[in-house]
Amino acid sequence: MKGWRAWLLGVAAWLLFLVATLPAERVLALAPELPGVAIGRVQGTLWRGEARRLRVQGMEVSALGWRFRWLPLLSGRVEFALRGRLYDKPLRARAGVSFDGTPLLHDLSGSLPAAELLYRLGVDQVKVAGNLVFSLDEVVFPAEGVPLFSGELRWSPARIEAPLDLLLGTVTLTTEHDETVTRGRLVASGGALGVEADVALEAAGAYRLDARIRRNGQVPQAVNRFLSSFAEYRDGLYYLEWSDSL
Repeated sequence: MKGWRAWLLGVAAWLLFLVATLPAERVLALAPELPGVAIGRVQGTLWRGEARRLRVQGMEVSALGWRFRWLPLLSGRVEFALRGRLYDKPLRARAGVSFDGTPLLHDLSGSLPAAELLYRLGVDQVKVAGNLVFSLDEVVFPAEGVPLFSGELRWSPARIEAPLDLLLGTVTLTTEHDETVTRGRLVASGGALGVEADVALEAAGAYRLDARIRRNGQVPQAVNRFLSSFAEYRDGLYYLEWSDSL
C-alpha cells in the first residue's frame, strides 16, 4: 500500500510540474474571459512569467510578474507571488485560491492617488489630493459586499480640495477584521484638525465612526458649522458619532 501511495504521489507531482511548465500564453488562451479584465502580451510559464499589463475594471497594473509558490499546496492553496507597478509605483502581493474556491490575497503593498480610491468607491461629491500608501496583511472577499482587510493605510499629504479646502496632514488607518467587520483606529495629525477615531466597516457596506476632534488653528467656516451641528463639544474636544453606508 505504501508503494502505491508513493507512486501516486510521484505521478501527481509530475503532472503538476508538467502543467506549471506549460507556456503561459497557451494556458491563457484556454481560460474563460472575465468581464472587465484584459491582459496584455504574456511570456514565460505558469511557474514563472510576466504580463506586459493587466487591466481590471479600468485600473491598470504594468509589468506584472508572477512566481508559483509550492509550499502553500500543503495547506490546500494554489498561490503566486506577484510583483508589478501600479500608477508607476511598486506593487507586491501573494494571491491565489484555496481548494474550495475561496480567493486569497496576502501581503499586499503599494500606493495610488487618494482621488482614485474615492472614484472606485463611487464618491464623487468630494475631491481630494495626496497619495494612499497601503500595506495589508490580508484581504478577504465575502460572497457579497466590500472586502475586509487587516493592515495599515496612510494618506499623505492628506488634503480635501472640495467642497472645501482643508489640510489634514497625515492620516493613518490601522485595521484588523473578523468574518464580517473590519475594525480600526484612525489618526490624523499635522493638519488643521487633530483626529483620533474608532472605525468599523461591515462587509455589507455600513460603516461607523466615533471620533475625537481638536481644532488646530483656523479652519473653514463650513467645518465649524458642521462640528457645531453634529458633534458634542466638551473639554476642548469635539465628539462625533457618524454612521452611513457606502
